[in-house]
Amino acid sequence: MKPIIDRRNQDAVMGLGEHLEELRRRVAWSLAVLVPVFLGLFAYSQRLLELLLKPMREALLANGLPGQILATGAVETFLAATVVAGVGTLVVCSPWMVYQAWRFVAPGLYGHERRFAYILAPLSAVLSACAVAFMYFVMLPVLLAFLVAYSAGVGSDASATAAVPEGVVLPMVPALVADPAEPKPGQIWFNSTLHELRLATGGEEGKGVVVWMTAMAKPTGVVLQPRVNEWVSLFLTMALGFVGAFQMPVVVLLLGWVGVVEPRSMRRYRRYVLVACAVVGAVLTPSPDPFSMMLMTLPMYGLYELGLLLLWLLPASRVAGRKDGEEDGEPPGGPADGP
Repeated sequence: MKPIIDRRNQDAVMGLGEHLEELRRRVAWSLAVLVPVFLGLFAYSQRLLELLLKPMREALLANGLPGQILATGAVETFLAATVVAGVGTLVVCSPWMVYQAWRFVAPGLYGHERRFAYILAPLSAVLSACAVAFMYFVMLPVLLAFLVAYSAGVGSDASATAAVPEGVVLPMVPALVADPAEPKPGQIWFNSTLHELRLATGGEEGKGVVVWMTAMAKPTGVVLQPRVNEWVSLFLTMALGFVGAFQMPVVVLLLGWVGVVEPRSMRRYRRYVLVACAVVGAVLTPSPDPFSMMLMTLPMYGLYELGLLLLWLLPASRVAGRKDGEEDGEPPGGPADGP
């Protein structure tokens, strides 16, 4: 396949001052939305942080461990929430920032070159969203189920038993799946859903009933309680890795469109791509079990096949809207107006 050659119309060239002014305007428009979006997301930063902590908490509770995530510093939770709000701001504003970058470079592109970007940009955005959704709803439950269960299984042998001495009466505490609707001061119960022993007391100065709790865990030699900062960092790192891995179809399209690798050659190298996907899957999954590795390897290889299919359906000549050997279409234009 003949690669599409990037040509420029030398008669439609902006001066250096015009380029700098246009760049300054696009950067200003890009940054203008960051602060208000960040402030809006920071107002909901606690809920966003809870969303990130939810998979770990569910895995802990499923294995009979306390569902709390530790914070060993006074500012740790606040900083973690700020990081989550900042990353969320970049994610929300990225389409707008990409649009501003596109408005800067689009006037210097031919019509057929713009059509390539019209395909790649939405495809990359959709793949990124699919990557985060796949990691959150599919990979994390499987990974955490293995890792947390492995930790909880260390030193979990049953303790010794003996007869209860005469005259000793063991107290009875009811086990409830949820807290009572209107607990009274002095009542005590075990919340089997949250694995917490709870006690109701009278509030100060008529503030009603206050419920106190202490986390409970099954007998185990290791009580896993991850830190907030560590888990948020691991979550964001994994999300970035998954987003990068899910760009496989974009890479395949680019390699085929510019003529670096022929589509026929890509099909012949399937076995090597499968091995590479297995290696990447092993790196991206902290869990060493084969099921988790295959759960990452197979989707990545499926994305490679999707890239080959898209390259077959959308060859460079078809996207460019011309046949091989024809001249390029409309010349680049001047700077675009508007934001």
